[in-house]
Amino acid sequence: MTILIGINELEEEFQIPWKMGLVNHLVIDYADNAIYGTFEKKEVIIFRFKKYGWVCDNRYNLYTLSSGEAGIMINMNST
Repeated sequence: MTILIGINELEEEFQIPWKMGLVNHLVIDYADNAIYGTFEKKEVIIFRFKKYGWVCDNRYNLYTLSSGEAGIMINMNST
């Protein structure tokens, strides 16, 4: 499964820093059901799956996450 997250779907306060390339080191946190990134040397939530009614669970999948100017792409594979 492939999930594409556009810049306009990120938490509002991080949309401009994202465009400027100031957010990096992305990871999915399953406990918070969110994507974290590093901004100004702090871990911050940049996307919440909850807003879309989806629970991200790592018990049955592996993922790769890539990012760029257009947003975030997550490829999930069932284990």
